[in-house]
Amino acid sequence: MIPKSFLQELDSLVVACSIAGLLKLQHIFRLTTDNYKLEVKVVKRIANATDANAFLRSLESRERESLKYVVLDCSADTARKIIVNHVQDIYMGRRNYHFLLTSLVMDEYLNSQVLEFGAINVTGFRILQPASLDFKTFVPAWQSLDPNRWPGAGTQYISAESALMYDVAKVILDAYSRLLKRNPDIFRNNFRRGEVYNNGTRGIDCRRAPVLPWEHGERITRIFKKTSIQGLTGNLSFNELGYRANFSIDVVEMTVTSKMVKIAEWSDHTNLTMVPPIRKRVPESQIIFENKTYIVTSILEEPYLMKKKTEPGVNLDGNESFEGYCKDLADLIADNLKFSYVLKLVNDSNYGGLDSNSSVGWNGMVGELISKVSRHPSLP
Repeated sequence: MIPKSFLQELDSLVVACSIAGLLKLQHIFRLTTDNYKLEVKVVKRIANATDANAFLRSLESRERESLKYVVLDCSADTARKIIVNHVQDIYMGRRNYHFLLTSLVMDEYLNSQVLEFGAINVTGFRILQPASLDFKTFVPAWQSLDPNRWPGAGTQYISAESALMYDVAKVILDAYSRLLKRNPDIFRNNFRRGEVYNNGTRGIDCRRAPVLPWEHGERITRIFKKTSIQGLTGNLSFNELGYRANFSIDVVEMTVTSKMVKIAEWSDHTNLTMVPPIRKRVPESQIIFENKTYIVTSILEEPYLMKKKTEPGVNLDGNESFEGYCKDLADLIADNLKFSYVLKLVNDSNYGGLDSNSSVGWNGMVGELISKVSRHPSLP
């Protein structure tokens, strides 16, 4: 669920969700008060990524310049497809969109990289604790498992759902180990000759009214409540009502390099706390431009880049054969950073678009940049 305090900065929301998402939205509305109101522009129930992208495209045609906070309550795979399709659609805006992924789908991308996530604002939640000793110990063992026998294993990442199931098993094992250590014969009278006994009676009648609790149920419940161990999702402990306690969820966002950084932390005892994001920057001393030659690709478009007009019989070669704003800007940057460059026109005279016939999926300047034919684009 989205913490209430996290939504206080948002003026309005666009929600694309499944049926379960509608129930979550209803819960959010219950949190609103006279002093805190949330405007939801539109809610769309989606069946797949195509539905969501068509919905956003129709919204874009009506309100192209408005700021849009888009809440996606769907699976990790569907969320990825929606964002990738959005970024690759040249008719859709980017700067005025902010995607908020609910649930714990960001854990799916912990050790994978979706390049398109770096091109747009994406915020989400993460419960896995990759820096913990338990997680670091678990990953090598998880990677060594046969994925044919253990679906999802054999890789360096684990989904939040699988991690929570692992932690549940760890809690059960810990609780029963402590119970049997205290009283090794506690279940001796409950299992006899392949039969289960409860309070001296064979079998358990699930239809009895009122229900007859298992004779050890209360003791086992007390054992569970005293659990205090570490798991893949952090601290595993419970309060007197049996709810999980003293745990936290990270609020993360994607950087321009499609890396995940923590910007806030929510816990059941401190609520939302903002955290200064730690972004790794290359020290200036390590950025060396001198004595290097870069290929800069561009396209003819007045007044940004033009072929220089010359007197009859005068031939100009290389960079000197061009003029315009892009050429002047490239000269200033090269002079300031002490490097050389070669200005070339894009081979197919295109800015860049999706191209199924291209080996890199794009044509034009974008395609040359991806395929490293050029190092930098110079866009009019």
